[in-house]
Amino acid sequence: MFSQKWIEVNPKDYLFPVTEEGDMCIFFIMPVNLPMNILGMPLFVDYYTIHDPVQGTVGWAPHTSSLKESLVSGPIPPKSQLLEVGEAASGDGDSSSLLISWAITALVVYVFLDWWGQFVRPEWENTLD
Repeated sequence: MFSQKWIEVNPKDYLFPVTEEGDMCIFFIMPVNLPMNILGMPLFVDYYTIHDPVQGTVGWAPHTSSLKESLVSGPIPPKSQLLEVGEAASGDGDSSSLLISWAITALVVYVFLDWWGQFVRPEWENTLD
């Protein structure tokens, strides 16, 4: 919500496909240890924006080929509907996916270091001698 107007942001605006099949993607939200959110460029997808630094305002309008609706006025949601900093929407975290991602990362690092130690490092040491 900006200036009592709701801006439409679709989930696809915050995802970038890594593979052509669409089975892997990058999430365009970075963790920030601040008492605020940085919305970033995905928020601006399909909108024309006008930034007025003197007045401290931003004007929004969907462009002609946008599938997003025009801005809609509405009330500010009550605090009971807002998330606290660092709070997850569901409250339940899946620790197994975190463990699997760390295991895969460790495996990739191990394979890279093994490859470097077997092939790149000997040639590198020979060039230094």
